[in-house]
Amino acid sequence: MQGPNPTEPVNYTSFSYPPTLKEVILVCTKAVNALTIGNENRLKMQVEVLAASTNETEEIINTRLTEKDRELQFLRQCDELNNDAPAL
Repeated sequence: MQGPNPTEPVNYTSFSYPPTLKEVILVCTKAVNALTIGNENRLKMQVEVLAASTNETEEIINTRLTEKDRELQFLRQCDELNNDAPAL
């Protein structure tokens, strides 16, 4: 489960009155992160963001590598067919 993004402002106009527990938790979580003196929460969130970014980058790289492998295999097959074809 991912928490709220502390860099985005809270849109208070979208909340109902009385606020739901989820809305209260969202506001409080943002307030705690903004008011915390230590860097532990900020660093933890940075690590989570970087880890997600790294996973996304790895998926993109793996997808492109798979595409290039298929392309290389196709080109090798074409080359074999060209080499096996009788010369005219």
